[in-house]
Amino acid sequence: MTEARPDHITSINTTFVVEGYNTSMKWNRWVKRLEVAFKVFNTANDMKACYLLHYMGSDSYDTLCNKVAPSLPEDMEYKEIVELMDKYYNPAPLEIAEAFRFHSRKQHDGESIQEYLHGLQKLAINCNSRIFEDSIKESVCLWAKFKKNTKQVTGNEESRFG
Repeated sequence: MTEARPDHITSINTTFVVEGYNTSMKWNRWVKRLEVAFKVFNTANDMKACYLLHYMGSDSYDTLCNKVAPSLPEDMEYKEIVELMDKYYNPAPLEIAEAFRFHSRKQHDGESIQEYLHGLQKLAINCNSRIFEDSIKESVCLWAKFKKNTKQVTGNEESRFG
């Protein structure tokens, strides 16, 4: 005899399936999503490296093999693999180059102040600036195309960009 299920109950996929990594993605964000899948599927710690090696894709696997040769990736711990690949895909940015990009950013024609601020915030991530908000304020004041945008930024000392 089959029990009828209420309409509001849905089935949940119990097969571990994760989008494979490709180099157009940010490595660290992909790893975070993989770790969420580990929690969802209650993955045992000794299996995490296996899943990582499987889902990282052939290009990343080849890169890993080249980096650890003559050792084998299969003999590595999950954390070791993640750290090694993180160093490869996310090398420490050159702070001076990032600061130059940040300070060179100008507001584009037709770009709203919000879009401009978003672009500055994205560039400032790698600047390691202790005065992040002051740098953004300074850049907006220097490069904003319209005086009303500059007044909007400097008019309220307590405003925070977010």
